[in-house]
Amino acid sequence: SLVLPRGQCFQFSILNRISSTTLGSNYIWSAPVPNKNEANSSLSYYLHMSKVTFRRRRVLTSLIAHIISEPAFAVLRTREQLGYIVSASHWQGTGGGQTGIGIIVQSERDPVYLEQRVEAFLREMKEKIEAMPDAEFLEHKSALQKQWQEAPKNLNEEMTRYWGQIEWGYLDFHRSKSGFVVHAVHTLIRCYRNHRLGAH
Repeated sequence: SLVLPRGQCFQFSILNRISSTTLGSNYIWSAPVPNKNEANSSLSYYLHMSKVTFRRRRVLTSLIAHIISEPAFAVLRTREQLGYIVSASHWQGTGGGQTGIGIIVQSERDPVYLEQRVEAFLREMKEKIEAMPDAEFLEHKSALQKQWQEAPKNLNEEMTRYWGQIEWGYLDFHRSKSGFVVHAVHTLIRCYRNHRLGAH
């Protein structure tokens, strides 16, 4: 991994933005902690998948995030006890209209070690996805589709759903009524391999 010079980290605003890097890039942004008594560190691990406007790739990213979300907590939080806060989810960044998978771990362990464990987890998930029966794949697909088709509970929830799409740069207002574009588990496996999830 390449450690970015401190000055370079602040040449652009990173709040709610994703800076697209070249294929195969692996950067570490390390910041000093003012409180010397603070034992916690954190890892924000992002895997870029595509521009958010590519609908098929966006759906595949959502499906992969849905599949690895619960195992991420079970493996990294419960089995390996890396920290209290562990999450894996679909990330979408404003500014560049990019989408990917984000994994967050808050821990007293060193972030470099956390990165190694996250990558080991992604390799483990690669093996599980490759061996996934069609019936299990269809369960994940159905659960995500049901989640998307769930009606908003109030006006604020409906507004947030639509405004998020405007802010992120894609207009898929009829997603709940449109067909699901991932039809087979081998499509998911190919996407996982092509983006080298767990390949490091």
